[in-house]
Amino acid sequence: MQDTTSKGHLRMGLVATDPLRVLGLQTLFEEDGPVEVVPLSVPGALDASGVSLILIDAACTEHIFELLATFRRTRPHLKLIVLGLEGDHDYIQRVIGAGAKGYLTHSAKESEIRMAIDIVQDGSVWAPRKVMARLLESSSASAEAAKDRALSAPTLNEREGQV
Repeated sequence: MQDTTSKGHLRMGLVATDPLRVLGLQTLFEEDGPVEVVPLSVPGALDASGVSLILIDAACTEHIFELLATFRRTRPHLKLIVLGLEGDHDYIQRVIGAGAKGYLTHSAKESEIRMAIDIVQDGSVWAPRKVMARLLESSSASAEAAKDRALSAPTLNEREGQV
């Protein structure tokens, strides 16, 4: 399944119910043409072929975490960026933890949107710095806890092992 056209353009899905948001993003990428925006419905996004990245407007569903879990389960290689109103770092961390590769607020500037798409397409995560720092801290804390559990496991001498 290819995610680009023969000219190297990215086909990006957009799940949004606000026609102005769809038109705005299509217009944003129309000028120089590096990205083709393909409008999708929530159920249609799961079956969308030819796209490797999907922008999901969190305002179009009350069940964003369930939708992210479904994508993670059925299309694990698909890269997802969530657009939302929330600026709360806990919420954004939950969105990233649920499987999104990026988070942008509805007020994101054109340059930020383009940069987020490039970074996510390259395999990295796009989120505010504080969220990224918290994700790194929590993953390193989890690794340390696993290491501590492994080290604190009782060791058996030869006879105890035989018994």
